[in-house]
Amino acid sequence: MAAAVPDAGAVRDAARQILSAPEFHRHETWWDRFQYALAHPWEYLFGAVDWVLSHLTSGGSSAAVAWAIVLGCAVAAGVLLARLAGSTARDHRVRVRPALPSTTLTAAELWAQATRFERDGRWRDAVRSAFAATVAELAERGLLRRRAGATTGEYHAQVRSSDPVSAPSFARAAATFDAVWYGNAPADATTVRQMRDLADALRARGAR
Repeated sequence: MAAAVPDAGAVRDAARQILSAPEFHRHETWWDRFQYALAHPWEYLFGAVDWVLSHLTSGGSSAAVAWAIVLGCAVAAGVLLARLAGSTARDHRVRVRPALPSTTLTAAELWAQATRFERDGRWRDAVRSAFAATVAELAERGLLRRRAGATTGEYHAQVRSSDPVSAPSFARAAATFDAVWYGNAPADATTVRQMRDLADALRARGAR
């Protein structure tokens, strides 16, 4: 005997009755939706992108909202790129500034300047003057040529070419100066003392 086939209308009515139960109609507050969005950000993001793309050409108010979102995102992206470009340009200008304050002061004058800064607790300026004095001493020994606008890397290349043995000590002095002056690394009396010790090592090398 063939099994009875349930009436389609009866099945539909039964399903509607089941789905109308309270457990299938839990009311979500805005806080519930907010928490869900925090827990599933990518789902919401992809959903938003899908909605915008599907309504761009739909016409009516939905298309206007979708285009407004697209234009808003484009403006925000442009502002962000402009700020990043400006930040990069400022950083570049800082990096290519002349490494040293003067190419006319003698080593003795620069060391005196470093001592004054050290006495006043101006550690960054003391480090800068100490490095400038070190460069001046090497120039007086003929190991490098001082030039306005020259960078520490250019001076190191000259020292490495003229006196490879002195190059490591000079490289450490240059690295300390770069870190303090350009990288805003902390400086104190110990930092200045290290610069003086490196200068002494280079000076001792020249006396041999």
